[in-house]
Formats: sequence, structure tokens, C-alpha cells
Amino acid sequence: MLKNVKLFMLTGVMIFLLIFSFIAAKTGWNFIQLKDPSTAHQILEAQGKSGNEDFDYAPVEEELVNPTFFSLMRELSDPEYAYGEESYLEAYAGHDARSEFQKKNFGLHMIAGSACLITGFFQFWPAFRRKNRKIHRVMGVLYVISAFTLGISSWIYLGNAGFETTFDSLAGNWALYILSSTEMLAICIAGFFLLRRQYAAHMGWMAISLGAFLTAPWQRYDWLMLSWLDTGQTFAMINGVVNTVLFTQGYFTAYWVMVMNRQSSPLNKTYNFEGFSLFAKTSVFSVTAIAVIATFVFYIGSNGIYGSELVGQSINFDLWDREQQIILADFSFLYPLFITLTLVMTTLSAYMMLNYRLHDGLAYLLGGVAIVIGLIELNWGVKIGYPTQYLSSGGSHYIGWSFLHIVFGILLIAGRYLRWNLLQVEWTMILWVLSLSMASLPLIASVSSLFEVFPKIYVDGGQSAILIVGGIMQGLVIIAIAVATHGPATKARNVH
Repeated sequence: MLKNVKLFMLTGVMIFLLIFSFIAAKTGWNFIQLKDPSTAHQILEAQGKSGNEDFDYAPVEEELVNPTFFSLMRELSDPEYAYGEESYLEAYAGHDARSEFQKKNFGLHMIAGSACLITGFFQFWPAFRRKNRKIHRVMGVLYVISAFTLGISSWIYLGNAGFETTFDSLAGNWALYILSSTEMLAICIAGFFLLRRQYAAHMGWMAISLGAFLTAPWQRYDWLMLSWLDTGQTFAMINGVVNTVLFTQGYFTAYWVMVMNRQSSPLNKTYNFEGFSLFAKTSVFSVTAIAVIATFVFYIGSNGIYGSELVGQSINFDLWDREQQIILADFSFLYPLFITLTLVMTTLSAYMMLNYRLHDGLAYLLGGVAIVIGLIELNWGVKIGYPTQYLSSGGSHYIGWSFLHIVFGILLIAGRYLRWNLLQVEWTMILWVLSLSMASLPLIASVSSLFEVFPKIYVDGGQSAILIVGGIMQGLVIIAIAVATHGPATKARNVH
């Protein structure tokens, strides 16, 4: 039964990736051929702004470089959402003004991305990889070439766009800088471990690179689902919501790809985990102490971080009015409870890591704390709702963290109940990493203020806040995967 479920899930993922890759490759090819959709853009924009549902859109949509996706978005929502004010078309039409070189470079970027997704799926299909070693190596080379082509084309695009656009478009082009740099760096690290024949670490870092590529299909899927739900928001606002949790979706998927591959590998009978090294324990203790001190310094007070002048130099809290109203509501006990439980999660998970197997029963408590934290975040996320302005994450930031805390809290409880000792250790480590989010926000914002990382215009506009909030979520999830990659649950398997 379990085998059939895994096969069904793999087949579903494969179909999804193949369909998306085909659409992306076709779109990329249209860009390379310099297909001119500018007239179609003007017609669709005029019809969309008028909300004309009787117009025959299909023939005009065929003139677009990406007709399938636009048509599907219109069918799931309405013409005004797809083609009107603050629509996907409004953002996409910006490609009309690009040079021929820029269009061809963008087309190459999309085709390379499609190649990464298709080859990446087969690279992480355990049965296929083990039965076809030579093909695995050849596809691995294609994957790396495609990945660097994609990354370099992103940098070429950003260079042509100009550094002055770095903080534009919500999270800004910085998101592309970070994403492309992350995937190429992860592949280089994976190559280092491959040369050292440390195949488990190699697989883990390759999974991180795959997570970067998975942001593209996840983004389109989110766009379509939210357009279908008819939220009453414009595409521009929906895009702000999606981009806040997008990286978490991609890297969380990559983590489970890594786990699926790892757990299907035979046990390493020579490995026996007796606890963490002195260096690891010292690191955990030091980071935990910093997190606890930062929490007391920045959060204990009537307005928490919202009253910190130093943090306010990098984050414009005037844009977070609704968030403050919800979280700091009069007579609300959730805010102090949230701070207290986060401190408990940080210190308790650290204590369990420092004292392996001495207090395993605390896993139930830690998992329960994580779930309650997640429920509080879910409550805040729902109440905050969609952003009140373009440069805001709205409640999506809290929804993302809620998902992570609840899922790993449940996994930890299940791991303890089923006596999956090493997985219990791994999920304890992950919860410890995730618990650092609350302390990371004021620390990173304060350092950014001291070194004047963000120009004032981008602080006032809200771009800096989006970058800090999104960067913390993305960074901690990547760190959590890296910790799992080099953790005892991975070392206990002979990954090949």
C-alpha cells in the first residue's frame, strides 16, 4: 500500500513538472525566436480593463509568448484579473521593451530551467538512479550545465536591467541575485562532496539546488490557485503574497526529496550515533544564548520590536499597521504567549540536542509547543489577511511559518512515538533552527541599520522589510536542510 502511495506521488510530481517544463520551454523558444506579442498585449489590456467577458480572447492569446498560462489564468479567474490593472499581463508586457539580446537571454534562461527540472526529477528518482548509473552521471552533467546556464543568464539579465532596479518589483531583483547564487553555490558544494565520495552530502546539496529551481513551478501553481479562489485581490497583490512563502515551498519540497532518497538507502551498519561533538554542542549553546538575549532585548516591552529605533531604521513599521493592530491587540494574551513559547522551543530543543537520549520524552512537549506556536501564527496570518499595500507580505509570512512549525511538530511527536530515534534527532535540530526566526529579525535589521545596507528610499518604500523577512525564512530553511544533510539520520544510511 505504502509503495503504491509513493509511486502515485512520484507520478503526480512527474506529470506536474513535465507539463510545466513543456510550457516553460515553449515560452523560452518563443522568446528566442523574437516573437512579437506587443499588439496582442495592447488588445488584451484594453479588453481586460473594460472587463469584457464576451470578447473572443483565444485567437489573440495565441499571439502571446506564453499563451497557455495566460489562457488558463483567464479561465480560472476573469479577463480583468488576467489583463486589467495590476495584472500579470501588465508585468509581463515589460518584456516588449527589451532588446533582442535580452529576449534571447531570457528565452535561454527558461529553456535551461526546464532542463533542470526534467533532469533533476530523474536524478532524484531512487530506483532510476540505482538501475541506470551511467545515465545518472550523464544526466548529472546536463543538470549542472543547465543550472549554470540558468544562473549565469540570470546575472546577465540583472546586469542589463541595471543596479538601480535591484530593489524594485516587491522583493526586487535581489531575490534573483540570491536565488541564482544559492543554486550555483549549492552545486559547487555538492561537487566538492562528490569528489570526496561523500554521496549523502552530495545528494543533500544537490537537493538544495533543486529547491531553488522548484520555486518556478510553485510560483505559477500558487498564482493559478489563488486566481481560481477569487480572493478579490489584484495579481500584483497576489504576487506579493506568493513571493513571501515561495522559497519555503521550493526548499521544503527539496527536503522531502532528499529524505525520500535517503530513507530508501540501506543502513550503514558501521555507524553508531552517541551524541553530538563538543564543537557542535558549543555552537548550539552559543547560538541559543544569543537568541535568548536578543529576544529579551528586542521583544520584552510594550511594543516589542515595533518600538525599537535601531530596527526601525531598516524596517518601515508604518507599513505594518494592520499587523501591529492584530498582534498587539488590547488584552491579547497571544503575543506574550508566543514569545514565551518561542523561547521554550529554542531552549528545549537545544537542551535535547546537548543531552542526547537522556530526556527523549521531552519530544512530546517540544512537538506540542511547536504546534501551538504554529496555530498562533495561523491565527495571526488569517486575521492579517492580504496585504493592504503592494510592498507588504500581509499574513502570508505567518502562514508560511505556521506550516513549518505545525508539520515538524507533528513529525517530531510521530518520530518519538514510533521510536525513529535518528529522525527524532533530525526534526529536533530543524525545530531549533526554525525557532531562531524571531531573534533573527531584529538582529539582522539592526546590523543592516548600523552598516546602512538599505538606502532610505527603499526602507520607506518597504522593499527592505520584504527582503529581510523573506531572506530569514529562506535562509533558515536552507540551513535546516544543510543540518539534516550532515546530521546523524543521513550518516546512518549508505547513500549511493
